[in-house]
Amino acid sequence: MSDKNNFVIVELHSDTLVAFDLPFEGARYKIPDFAPGFYKIPLTAIRNATKKELKNNSDNIISVDTGTIFFVDADFYERLRVIENRIWEETKDSYNFIDRHESIIKELGIKYNFIRGGIGLGCDFTGDGSYVLDVSLIKRLPGKE
Repeated sequence: MSDKNNFVIVELHSDTLVAFDLPFEGARYKIPDFAPGFYKIPLTAIRNATKKELKNNSDNIISVDTGTIFFVDADFYERLRVIENRIWEETKDSYNFIDRHESIIKELGIKYNFIRGGIGLGCDFTGDGSYVLDVSLIKRLPGKE
């Protein structure tokens, strides 16, 4: 996570980003005007799901039960889940997955990231709840091919 806790950077090789919390499958988002590289996801891109979105069981709902949203390229999502499952089997502690962030990036072969919600961060993402991602706020970082 960034030093200011207001954005994260992820690496995308495909045009689809998966946003999820460990207990749930998550939501898939197509990145407009996609080119492979590193992308900045600001906290402000995460907003509360509307009643209409919740009622319609929208596919883009990110259900959060641990106060954390993970972001990974869709092509690496299954591999990340395998790593997560292995760590759970080894430790029986979900936080070991978070604590091993850098070593998991090396094993996964791509930069994934996560954001922890909280009150006072200046955004909708305060922790547990239902959220959606505004992909128009996700920007590719120049020169990070």
